[in-house]
Amino acid sequence: MLIVIIGCVAIFLVVSLRLGRQSGVTNIDKARSLPGDEIIARPAYIADRATTIQASADEVWPWLVQLGKGRGGWYAPVWLERLLVWNPKKRGVRTILPQFQRLKPGDIVPDWGPGTLEVIGLTPKKVLLYGSVQPRDEEGQYLFSWVHVLEETTDHSCRLYTRLRIRRSSWLFALVTPFAGLIDWATMVVLYAGLKYNVALKR
Repeated sequence: MLIVIIGCVAIFLVVSLRLGRQSGVTNIDKARSLPGDEIIARPAYIADRATTIQASADEVWPWLVQLGKGRGGWYAPVWLERLLVWNPKKRGVRTILPQFQRLKPGDIVPDWGPGTLEVIGLTPKKVLLYGSVQPRDEEGQYLFSWVHVLEETTDHSCRLYTRLRIRRSSWLFALVTPFAGLIDWATMVVLYAGLKYNVALKR
């Protein structure tokens, strides 16, 4: 019985560590440089994720730009959102909001955690790069960077790459990484699914 338990724990750790650090990407994707990699030069944690969306980058971009707390929200499939978010006012939007389309470097976007995000770089319809503003470390540096990169494909669709790079390193951080990684994976699965739903809804 003990061997079975140990085996199950080992499998969980292996799966959670992998999903926590990558989903939807190849080894080539992981090895490539993305905008913002230089912000956190020696990260303690990197999560690479990607998905293919059956729409052009032009169609997907407005949804990415308005993402955020108090803005477009966090997208999710309708059935899941109705199950988890009882208050309709706290659900993600299902339409493009013109007032949130003029994002530019230097703008501050509320985060769902204790801090906020700063727009560090932005190339319309291609790159949206955030860095953490609060809290920063003792030297005033960003604690993490978060980038979304849109690339057109040849079949009237686009590929969305997302990379999270976290600076912090400690024994506690290492201990919770498998669980935090699974949460990050689950939230990104939901976001990608909701984004695809919204884009398809407006086509």
